[in-house]
Amino acid sequence: MKVRKCAGCDRDFRPSRKGHVYHSEKCEDTSGASNRRDREDQQRVEATDGFVDRITGLNPPKTAIGYRLFCRELDLWLPLKGSKRWDGSKPPTDFFRLRPVELPLVPIETVYLLDWVLGGGGVHKVEEPITVPFARVMRAKEIEWRMRSFRAHPPVLPLLPYEVAALASVAALGAPAAPLPALVADAGSPVADVPLLAPAPPVVTAAIPPLGLVEILEAIKQLGPEALAAFQAALVKTPITTP
Repeated sequence: MKVRKCAGCDRDFRPSRKGHVYHSEKCEDTSGASNRRDREDQQRVEATDGFVDRITGLNPPKTAIGYRLFCRELDLWLPLKGSKRWDGSKPPTDFFRLRPVELPLVPIETVYLLDWVLGGGGVHKVEEPITVPFARVMRAKEIEWRMRSFRAHPPVLPLLPYEVAALASVAALGAPAAPLPALVADAGSPVADVPLLAPAPPVVTAAIPPLGLVEILEAIKQLGPEALAAFQAALVKTPITTP
């Protein structure tokens, strides 16, 4: 075979078989690891760029100088004051910079509650939570023990408002609808006695008791007054078709 360039290091070599593109197994392994790192780097860039776009797209107030995130899994506001940040610095503030957007250093890829931190003091709560699609190991002692507790006993988190609204919509869709009238041919037709729309045969399903609105409401009550209020508000806005 003709001499060709190694796909990993550009060294000239003579392939010993068809599809032979690396001059050695070591070069192939090294190149494969490098390609994986490149893909991971690209995915990380896409995730971080997407987060920055999401933050700026929420239109923070002009007086906002930063933001903070509440991790429900750890029951903790981030960042901790003076903790290590994404770029390795340790500023004395307890919020992430907003202009330009500072990437948050967080220990879990999850949905976070969001507050804008205002320049004159105080915070402005954001109704819609935000997903942080990247995370890093954090060495702060408080976070480490909370992470150990989280892994050992994952908490049952209350529903967020948008999740409650989605549940209300599902409950509304599950309400019984009015039956369709039977369609019959006109009198005198040769098929007058044959229904044009015959009832569908019964569908055999597993014996699972239906969950009614009352049962769902009782379940929501267990999640606390905020979840109950959000569910009731969403349910009022959702039309329900009944017989």
